Amino acid sequence: IIIGSRADSSAEQAVKDGFPVFSIEEATAKADIVFILLPDEVAPDIFREQIAPYLRPGDIVNFASAYNITFNKITPPDFVDVVLAAPRMIGKGVRELYLKGEGFPAFVAVAQDYSGKALEYGKALCKAIGSTKKGAIEVTFRDETFLDLMTEQATWPIIYNVFNEVFECEREMGHPDEAILMEMYVSKE
Repeated sequence: IIIGSRADSSAEQAVKDGFPVFSIEEATAKADIVFILLPDEVAPDIFREQIAPYLRPGDIVNFASAYNITFNKITPPDFVDVVLAAPRMIGKGVRELYLKGEGFPAFVAVAQDYSGKALEYGKALCKAIGSTKKGAIEVTFRDETFLDLMTEQATWPIIYNVFNEVFECEREMGHPDEAILMEMYVSKE
């Protein structure tokens, strides 16, 4: 495992965990498989400046989010496989479940198949990170992007607002806050 990081607290944690940490450029130059685990909004510039120049023919570029490929914010060179091993949860949960041996669900996809084996590599990456214990569903990069955006930007905000409105309505009716919350969240009804 080679970790390339911006200078931040995650780099410090990686060092504490016993992993060598390099600049993103150095890590990319050393690696055969590059995991892009960056926020979508900063990934295009970092990819263009610190990753793409160091990729070699036959490397594998794995994304955990398909957003930048779907919207053409990142265009990898033609000589690499571009795959998606996208856990359906945040990184902290991925690590915790991996350490427990439980696994977690993921999406797997291929955007570019230079080697002719990109899907097999994507599935192998899902297995390596523990997601095949719960299931890796094959989708497209477009599927992952739009399903993720709909969930984050529409579904959960709607659900949250429904719960909030119900809480406020029941509070206005005079019911105690703790009883409302108990019924909504603890009763499992």
